[in-house]
Amino acid sequence: MKRSCYNLSNKRFQHNVSKIMKVIVVDDELAIRKFLSRLLSVEGWTVVTAASPDEFLKRIEVESFDLALIDVNLGTEDGIQLARRVHLSHTNLKLILMSGRWDNDDEVRESGFGEMLHKPFDFFQLKQLMNEP
Repeated sequence: MKRSCYNLSNKRFQHNVSKIMKVIVVDDELAIRKFLSRLLSVEGWTVVTAASPDEFLKRIEVESFDLALIDVNLGTEDGIQLARRVHLSHTNLKLILMSGRWDNDDEVRESGFGEMLHKPFDFFQLKQLMNEP
């Protein structure tokens, strides 16, 4: 079991990582993809990024992932619609949607296929969602 710790805001946090997860981050913003990739890699997760829905769909057909972090506002396609499509064909893939808006929570909750994480998000909330079954 890997133990990892940080110094965030001059506080020391520790947690256990019992399983290495493979995560794909889907966001059209390069800065968000890089930030999440670095953050999750430090935590011990294997991270792959996709800049578009098409790239994401191609990757999940040839690689296996435990989790997808999908931006709701992808520019060319609505992330909620994308998650709905993926949920039908990849039922074992856990989906967490990310959004800077607060008006789409009900739609995500009612769909039953994923969780919502609001930007800017709390890293510990992200970890909690990632570790839930």
